[in-house]
Amino acid sequence: MTKAFNVDWFKQCFIPEVKRHLRGKGLDFKVLLLADNAGGHADDLSYDVVQIEFLQPNTTPLIQPMDQGIIHAFKALYMLNTLQYLFEAMDSDQDLSLKTYWREYTFASCLQNIQRAIQEMKPETLNACWKKKPVARGNAQPLMRSISFGKMALMM
Repeated sequence: MTKAFNVDWFKQCFIPEVKRHLRGKGLDFKVLLLADNAGGHADDLSYDVVQIEFLQPNTTPLIQPMDQGIIHAFKALYMLNTLQYLFEAMDSDQDLSLKTYWREYTFASCLQNIQRAIQEMKPETLNACWKKKPVARGNAQPLMRSISFGKMALMM
């Protein structure tokens, strides 16, 4: 995500959708938006009655363990596929050097490995990540009690 895309999403999607949602619930337009500190998030977003809070660095994996588990599984599968194709290429061409292989490794090769890693991800892995979510274990209540903004909409 780029900062320009983030600003566009905020103005064109987030604000209108939250307004529609709150209007449908009969609630005032008063919003807290929590954002992680990803480089693509614009840090100068503003809108009346929208409070934007950025999480401290490196806190996202602590409150989003599902992301952490899925990312870990994806990286392992991606690396496995990448190394598997490297070994196959070197087995089929004894003169192929590691340097040559990586020079010939294209963006298309990368995308193919990404696609393979996603396709190879097992449903059991995704289900296991869901089970690790704090909400599933009932640990989200202390976090939510610590945020005292009355009526709010929290969209992630």
